[in-house]
Amino acid sequence: MQRKFRLPMIVLAAAVVSGGAMAAQVPIPAIVDKGRPPEVSACAGCHLPNGAGSMANAALAGETTGYFKQQIENFKRGDRNGSGDAAQKTMIQIAKALTPAEVDAAAAYFSKLPVVSFGKAVESAMAGGGIVEMPDNQAGGTYTAYVPPGALAKGKTLATDETGEKTVACKECHGDDLKGDGDLVPWIAGRSPTYILRQLTNIKNKTRAGSSVPMQMVVEKLTPEDMIALAAYVATLKPLR
Repeated sequence: MQRKFRLPMIVLAAAVVSGGAMAAQVPIPAIVDKGRPPEVSACAGCHLPNGAGSMANAALAGETTGYFKQQIENFKRGDRNGSGDAAQKTMIQIAKALTPAEVDAAAAYFSKLPVVSFGKAVESAMAGGGIVEMPDNQAGGTYTAYVPPGALAKGKTLATDETGEKTVACKECHGDDLKGDGDLVPWIAGRSPTYILRQLTNIKNKTRAGSSVPMQMVVEKLTPEDMIALAAYVATLKPLR
């Protein structure tokens, strides 16, 4: 039986961020703003009007239309089952209920928004062996992820060393500066380390497959500590294009 990697310790603290001002210049389609109850919840409800997302879900701002649509298809086909939590199940249900026109509208909207990142990674013993990510204040809006001492240097080596035998340098697929490459490879620079770690763990456990199958080779030899380090390092990079 294949060994399942458990997601290393992550502490999440909920925060609400409206983010409406940053998206004000781009007309928001009804499917993003209000959804289509009861089958489809508003995209902005979780991913925020400005597409910044949070540590609990993906940032969609600046994502290409091709990648956005590809991931919706992955959810529909059952290729992104994740850990089976309630949020993941809800996303699968929403993806299956979306019409092609609604997907087109949402994809076009988020692709026009500027890439944003409100988090930072800081090495601290309080992280223990995992990632502790929380809002900087009760109003939310910015986040700090506390990561184990030494994680950032280790993550940089894993992400950038083109001669390493343990994994493939991130830029080989995600482009220089990890800001995405082409229409189907996403930007990862500046993403929440909690989110990145969860996706790496899901890919390793093969609960995220479909278009992510090539990534399974990349994470095959990585330990949980390696994935924490990679997620921490990626979070320190600037996402702006």
